[in-house]
Amino acid sequence: MKLICGDSVIEMAKMAPESVRCVITSPPYNLGVSYNKYDDNLPRKEYLEWTSKWVKEVKRILTFDGHFFLNVGYTNQDPWVAMDVAQEVRKYFVLQNNITWIKHIKIDKDTYGIYKPIKSERYTTPTNESVFHFTKNGDIKVDRLSISGEYSPRKGRYAASYTEEASLKRHEADLRRRIAKQMGHKDWRDCLENSEFQKKYQEALQAKPFQYLAAKDEGNSWYIPYTPIALLAKEVEADEKGTKATGRADHPATFPVGLPKRCIQFAGLKKKDVVLDPFLGTGTTLMACLKLGVRGIGIDLDEHYITFAQHRIDCYIRNKEEVQSKN
Repeated sequence: MKLICGDSVIEMAKMAPESVRCVITSPPYNLGVSYNKYDDNLPRKEYLEWTSKWVKEVKRILTFDGHFFLNVGYTNQDPWVAMDVAQEVRKYFVLQNNITWIKHIKIDKDTYGIYKPIKSERYTTPTNESVFHFTKNGDIKVDRLSISGEYSPRKGRYAASYTEEASLKRHEADLRRRIAKQMGHKDWRDCLENSEFQKKYQEALQAKPFQYLAAKDEGNSWYIPYTPIALLAKEVEADEKGTKATGRADHPATFPVGLPKRCIQFAGLKKKDVVLDPFLGTGTTLMACLKLGVRGIGIDLDEHYITFAQHRIDCYIRNKEEVQSKN
């Protein structure tokens, strides 16, 4: 892992063209967030001009088949900022996937994930942010199933439509409809007596057998809850109880390691590939790189965050080595 303390535009300008396979980052949102050094209150025009500068550098250093994952948040008072940033990036990249990062969700009576509710008679609490997946041409392959677990059948109400028997029937019906359409029929029932149809149908069943618990594409809504601060503090071997200072160096806007980790998996990166985060913060993107065995580079303007990120990485490597030595 390589950590660089400096201005991201200047530091990226020093990097060779097409030397990075993936960029995963969350820049300052220009929402008045209280960072340690950076002023997060630029006029919108000036902020978007600055966005254009660093995005140009991202395009220059990204490989032709590279991926650019951009996380941008918003507030109810300024709901357009993420879309304004995306429109600026649109000048240089193609938006291949529009992903929603879900921080908190309620299913029936159960709630999942950490969030900070607001008190308002006008607004609802924001519990998601955008993750824009940009590429140079919009046609780069991704590994959709790498981020999906086994399909879990629905339980409780409406469970019948998710049973193995019902799923098998749907699978067979899909194959019949596809074959009938290929043969020029509007309805598969019109060709049930057709021997050619039956032959193709049997061949299709063998070529694409039914798998009830097969991995499924989870779509573009990613539920990734925040990591509790107490656990973050424990990971960096903080002596005192977990606080913003001990768990995340008083950084006001972090994301969980699961977010860059999922981006790396979705992009199908290999160990030789390089991931860059030009706004590293507390080092979360590099932690994901460590856990997945890919190479990482992080840039941040603030030496306080760089120092914390390095300590976080050192703790992880040391703990991993201790575990391996005991086994």
